[in-house]
Amino acid sequence: MRKVMLFRPAAGGEEIMVPWTRYCSEGVEFLQGTVTSVDSEAKRIRYTDAQGIDARIQYDRLVVAVGSIVRRPDPDKGGIALTDPQAAVDIRERWRANLRKAAVETNPEERKRLMTIAVAGAGISGIETSAELVLAMRTEAAALGLNSSNACVYLLNAQEQLFPGGPEKVRRKLEMMLSECGVTVLHNRKAMREQAGVLTLSNSDCLPVGLCIWTIGLIQNPALRSMGLPLTSEGQVLVAVSRKTPNANM
Repeated sequence: MRKVMLFRPAAGGEEIMVPWTRYCSEGVEFLQGTVTSVDSEAKRIRYTDAQGIDARIQYDRLVVAVGSIVRRPDPDKGGIALTDPQAAVDIRERWRANLRKAAVETNPEERKRLMTIAVAGAGISGIETSAELVLAMRTEAAALGLNSSNACVYLLNAQEQLFPGGPEKVRRKLEMMLSECGVTVLHNRKAMREQAGVLTLSNSDCLPVGLCIWTIGLIQNPALRSMGLPLTSEGQVLVAVSRKTPNANM
């Protein structure tokens, strides 16, 4: 759940925690650990608990819901990938530091660069991150005596439009709302590499930025490959229409 809320600490410093005790009703026991294997014949899971101790547990029926993980760009592409709470903290510290530098910068072009962020990836995470960031940046900029309207965020969309497959009316409304709050959407653009404050785009354009944030989607959890579950070639659990695996107990 936390990965879909990472934009909150990145923009506003909000701590995000999943209150498992609230979700675990009577009769539910919460065990923290990492599953290492599943023995479907013996109906037994092997896992490493929070203290690093190897443990096993029997089951009658197994529900596999490990979720996806955030895709990471190659490290040499620069910028910061919004992948976990620590990355969100790093992003917040970076853009706030950039605004403090901008407040004393005398070169207008450098001041503009410091007040500019590019978000690479226009899925739901990218859209939410862009909108929350520009609002937080403009509030902070005003408090520092800067022209808040100069704080801007570019949202780089590899597709021809936002929200592909959705209603046209919704797409237009979404883009209008982003524009009104200070987000500029660049369609058919991919971020290639950020280096020394310059982001190179797929069309060879160069965008001066104070920070590049990667929000390039999700991938199947690689932990599935070590669990002994039936998988597709893409790493997804093989299930029937009923969402059950070929093993009736999973």
